[in-house]
Amino acid sequence: MFLDLLEATALLLALSLLHGLNLRVWRRSALAAQIGSGMIFGGIAVVGMMIPIEIAPGVIFDGRAVALSMAALFGGPLVGALGGAIAGAYRLALGGDGALVGTIVILAAVTAGLAYRAAVTHGRLTRAPVRLLGFGLLLHGFNLLLFLLIPDKYVGAIFGELALPYVLALAP
Repeated sequence: MFLDLLEATALLLALSLLHGLNLRVWRRSALAAQIGSGMIFGGIAVVGMMIPIEIAPGVIFDGRAVALSMAALFGGPLVGALGGAIAGAYRLALGGDGALVGTIVILAAVTAGLAYRAAVTHGRLTRAPVRLLGFGLLLHGFNLLLFLLIPDKYVGAIFGELALPYVLALAP
């Protein structure tokens, strides 16, 4: 399980590098940069879902909430919406007992990222590391609560084995 969480973290680091490269390539076209970033964030979320920590068929853990909340927070509404649409379509296509919850996680991550961005824009929050860590912990705590909506037979495994490592590894 530790290696799985490390793999998710590596994907998020790759995301940061690809996003930075995309911004440099398209620095003269804001729209092209946003579309490229949305595709990158959505693509990384999909790759994360392709190599998840799997509790049962269709009940998976991965770094999509981190990628999509960052897409909205740092990229804005178009980047968040495009990344969320790509990830949401893929998660729905995967199906399984966790499909509804997985799709709600995507919507919640994009919405939370946009809300944090609006708070920064209006001077209510900053992007200080401690605040971002708090944001990550809240987002992942909320996502774990959503897993109470899946069939009871999986809830014990999720909260007994994955909840704490998931929050501690992906939130920072």
